[in-house]
Amino acid sequence: DVPGGAVMSGGTVTVRLEGGEELLAKLRALDLNVKEELRDAGLAAAERIRATAEGMAPGPHIRLRVARQTATMVALEIGPDKEHWYYKFFETGARPHEIVGDPTLSFEGHSGRVVTRRVRHPGMAASPFLRPAMDAEEGGARDEFGSRLRARIERG
Repeated sequence: DVPGGAVMSGGTVTVRLEGGEELLAKLRALDLNVKEELRDAGLAAAERIRATAEGMAPGPHIRLRVARQTATMVALEIGPDKEHWYYKFFETGARPHEIVGDPTLSFEGHSGRVVTRRVRHPGMAASPFLRPAMDAEEGGARDEFGSRLRARIERG
């Protein structure tokens, strides 16, 4: 069993997988690059969550990246790429609100191009994809992480 956890924040799932001291000591004893092994195992584990999230997302633009890493920890982020930032509204929903242009807004409407100073957005209900993917794959991702490191230790 490998300790770890996951949190959701700002439309992105951050997966934190921390190796136990005994596991890290075994990796060090084999003279392996512990940071590299943690990163590789973490990426493989988090890919399960990313793939599931992408299948549930409004489109295929879900990315996985290493957010932070130390000698004993790797934090990975799963979420929409920068061009698809608005996917966060599918995850959390949005209340009705006004969008104001500076100086104007321009977009394709039902009858062609619309140019206006402001528009009233009706809001939208949440249709989560990150949290359900995390819930569905958390155990499998943890198992994948542990089995990757265990296999690496066994190979020496």
